[in-house]
Amino acid sequence: MKYSAIWPVFCLLLASIFINACTDPTAIGADLLEGDRTRLEFFDTISIAAFVEEAPASATHSRFNAFDAYLLGDMEDPIFGRSKAELFFQVLPRFADPLIGEDLIIDSVILNLPLAASAYYGNTDQNFELAVRRIDAVIANDNEYDSDTTFASIEEPLATVLYAPTADSVTYLSYISSTTGTSVKLPTIRIPLSNDIGTEILSIDSLTRNSDDQFVEAFNGIHLQPTSLNQGMPALNLINSETGIFVYYHSDTLARQYHLEVASASVKFMSLEHDFTGTPVEAALTNNDNISDSLLFTQGMVGPIIRIAFPHIAELRNRNLVVNKAELELWEGDLAGSQSFIFEPGEQLLLATKDENGNFVPIDDYTISLANLPDRFGGNLINEGGLLPNAYRMNIGTHLQEMIDGRESNEFYLILASKVNRASRTILYGPNHPEFPIKLSVTGTIVTN
Repeated sequence: MKYSAIWPVFCLLLASIFINACTDPTAIGADLLEGDRTRLEFFDTISIAAFVEEAPASATHSRFNAFDAYLLGDMEDPIFGRSKAELFFQVLPRFADPLIGEDLIIDSVILNLPLAASAYYGNTDQNFELAVRRIDAVIANDNEYDSDTTFASIEEPLATVLYAPTADSVTYLSYISSTTGTSVKLPTIRIPLSNDIGTEILSIDSLTRNSDDQFVEAFNGIHLQPTSLNQGMPALNLINSETGIFVYYHSDTLARQYHLEVASASVKFMSLEHDFTGTPVEAALTNNDNISDSLLFTQGMVGPIIRIAFPHIAELRNRNLVVNKAELELWEGDLAGSQSFIFEPGEQLLLATKDENGNFVPIDDYTISLANLPDRFGGNLINEGGLLPNAYRMNIGTHLQEMIDGRESNEFYLILASKVNRASRTILYGPNHPEFPIKLSVTGTIVTN
């Protein structure tokens, strides 16, 4: 009887001890943390500074890479001023097109330039003019040619043409495997050249034609120069197999063609330049010490870039922060007269650091996402709807942790995706804009002893 009376009291006491222990978050398993305590925090008040800077020259030719598009135009933008892209490239004999027959008679010579409509920018629904010239120097097939490289060309053009860079296809005949011609259809510019060029090409001896090095000494290459000022920037697809000079000829009654192609071994590069005189971009470039400006500017080709810095990021190191997630948010800016309906903002922004040679290197968050989750990094332009401007958001947790730990500097660069061979531009609100400032939102774990 005594045991039965005491048991309920004992059970109540035991339950009370257990409940009190469970309400203490560090009571159970505290010995496993060896004195460490963790706390989840969210904050978006990290100080940010941003500067508009000129971009360094960039490689527009490499022996190991070719662009999907090569810009060609002289574009005038009310905010970013004037942007110009010229093209230089070598042509080499296509060995599948041997000269056949004797007493060859040239029918026509055509420079064929397939278009890359996916890389067009601005208003390309207008006429553009370009001059075709011969390069007057031998271009060595070095590893790289930068965007500020030019070569002398013969003053008298081979041709001057007015063209409309539409996506409509042109149909013409190819005589690669048939003397009656096979129909080819693609968006392209077909520029007639003098038959004298064809005579010169067919007169080059077979030993020279069979050696790339010797051939480019005999025929240095082509320089394409825009000669009209427009509100848009067309682009060419130089790696298309139909690019190059076609000499159409016949022997007896058989029609043939001889093709000088822009081969993988051909040097091909863009020469790029910008003039920001009298524009808001010029004002931003000459005002780099003032971080209170509410507008920032970045552009493709070798247009301006944005340097973003976190002056006090080292303070988070002292707080033992482990980053769980970090998102950088930027809003598309608006400026009177920007004509954004013509000059649309870039589709994606990237973040990069510079290597020891001054080349841009994407941050780890971007490269990791490419290999695993392509959409994880972000950076794409997002339509927020309503009265909000469009936004760009980028996940930078890995790189922010490296900044905090001192393995990376406290700054990086904001650039447009596919920067060198795209002409798009973006206006952004700066870190001190009253409504839509640049913001870094961080969720992390604070570890304390």
